[in-house]
Amino acid sequence: MPNNDFMQIQPEALYSLYDTIIIPAEKQVLEHKKLANMDNPSSLTLFFNKECSKFEIDFLSKIFKAINVSDDKVQIINLTPTCNISDFISRNTGTLLLWGMDYDSLEKYTPIKRNDTVILRVDLIETVMNNPELKGKLWNCLKPLFII
Repeated sequence: MPNNDFMQIQPEALYSLYDTIIIPAEKQVLEHKKLANMDNPSSLTLFFNKECSKFEIDFLSKIFKAINVSDDKVQIINLTPTCNISDFISRNTGTLLLWGMDYDSLEKYTPIKRNDTVILRVDLIETVMNNPELKGKLWNCLKPLFII
């Protein structure tokens, strides 16, 4: 008779493929914790080098729903090549997403915290929309900022 001891795993130890703990039905989640106790974690500012198309706006709306951020908490700023991004970043707090932009040698998909601001540099929106791997990277960055 085979030894089935290895099959007995406690429910608390089960994990999904996306690093989300599977919570047994008899336990309740009392609250979600926000990263770094930000004063205004639900504020989201998006920086682009161009106007967004309807398809890109639809994609962004899906992101807002997934992270529970209402449209009135989102600000979209389209920068021209002559704009100084540092000025815009210094005047905004909350979470700033830099879509396809370079800023202070930040690595892509690595959020950094500066004072009351979290800055996240990602690829161009059309690149992320068409690449499931980059969508996953973006989700893994936004999830701890807004959901967990």
